[in-house]
Amino acid sequence: MPWLVHDEEKPEDDLLFVHVPRCGGTSLTKHYNVARKCRKGLWPWRRFGMLYWFYRYRLLEKANFPFITIENAIFVCQYTVAIILYLTVPAYRPGNDCDAEDTFCGYGVTAYSLFATGATMFLVSTFLGTAPFIGRQTILRRIYAVFFTYVLCNWMGREKWLVGCNIKGWFVHFTAAKMLKYESIEEKDLENSFAIVRNPYSRMVSVYMYNRFGPLESFKGFVKRWCTSKLALYRQTGSTEEWDTYCHALPMFEYTHLDGEQIVKCIIKQEELKTLWMPGLKIQSRRHKKRLKEIPPKVADALRSMPHANSRKRSKPWWDYYDQELVDLVATNYAEDFYYFGYDIALPNRPDLKPPPIEPPPSIRPFSSNLDFSIYKDQDLKGLARRVSSQISTSSSLRSTSRRHDESRMSSSMATIGEPDTRGSSRRIKIRVDSLETSKDDTKEANEPASPAAAKKAVSSSAATVTEGDLRALDAEDDADAAAGSVLDRV
Repeated sequence: MPWLVHDEEKPEDDLLFVHVPRCGGTSLTKHYNVARKCRKGLWPWRRFGMLYWFYRYRLLEKANFPFITIENAIFVCQYTVAIILYLTVPAYRPGNDCDAEDTFCGYGVTAYSLFATGATMFLVSTFLGTAPFIGRQTILRRIYAVFFTYVLCNWMGREKWLVGCNIKGWFVHFTAAKMLKYESIEEKDLENSFAIVRNPYSRMVSVYMYNRFGPLESFKGFVKRWCTSKLALYRQTGSTEEWDTYCHALPMFEYTHLDGEQIVKCIIKQEELKTLWMPGLKIQSRRHKKRLKEIPPKVADALRSMPHANSRKRSKPWWDYYDQELVDLVATNYAEDFYYFGYDIALPNRPDLKPPPIEPPPSIRPFSSNLDFSIYKDQDLKGLARRVSSQISTSSSLRSTSRRHDESRMSSSMATIGEPDTRGSSRRIKIRVDSLETSKDDTKEANEPASPAAAKKAVSSSAATVTEGDLRALDAEDDADAAAGSVLDRV
């Protein structure tokens, strides 16, 4: 993905986004106005090319096969003019001849030319020039790269800003290793880099929604073809070049790591985006605070203000797309991603599906984030509040009940500090458990929706209070104590 900020006079302000496909962050290009920045200094032909590339990029965010486009509007106009010429010129009506000296022959040639060019424009812009065809068909992807690089003179590529595409591939989805290989950046530039990753199971559903041949192609059929064809050459040769392997098929670790070592400065889990900066969160565990300190301020500022785009609406939660065969396929083909980024290889919310027994790859360093973002359905909010209250009261009860709490853990909670009571007791802290909302896009939390009435009733009846002394006792616990950390992270 591009330089969001790239100032040669102030390199300390630079910000490089390594864009892992289907993991979020597409809207950052619009937020930082990269389309305008990358056109500076280009001659008109290439300026128009970059303008067109961003137009197509935004268009494909909304539909796999876009019909309401500028190209199709031109196609309709061409066909209208062609039909008028064909029907109104006598020499081209059926039964009439057209000699070379006939002055009406020119109109006929124009009509047929408009028919041909209009049909070609419609076919290419609506079908062939989309992700399902260019991405999934290797021969089309190679023709596309050669045509725009050599025939149109690198019309839609700006390597300086890492946007567009050419024979080297899609700059917008360059891995960090490829940036170094092609000298698009210097090694020191990676100090200003960040990337977003997500649960590999969730990412595969997003890849399917973006690359499928319409709603008639099933998720099961897509994953089978994807794992047996798109990943075949990558698994055989390890090639990450766009000429060989479609960038959407690459595992996430290829974008952020080189020879098993993380080279991207900061990696954010998509599941963290809302949890890290949850409005109203006043009490944070030590793990939470540590994670916030790991994120550079300019990266945090970019993510806080990031709008959401490039979503695909789904008819059901992403985990419901899976069966046992698909879990085995995804877990086997993307096993490294689970271990590199600390994701549980078990599919969330589906205890009926068991992951395959896969050993962790050798020499993998654990992901730095200790936050737990497992998401569970059918939560008993009242029972959870009672358990939280009893566990926080003393450190001994915290240790004894942590395992039961882990089985019913939640993904989002909010704590607010209340007023001192009127009987002179120490200041108390009220803990409220919020209901969770269903996600309809790629970056929202993946929970079952609760009705507003039920959520309000559960919240109002699930308040618990603990004293500050209890929290000080918890702070004295060792950070390595997994039981204490698991409860604090959820509070």
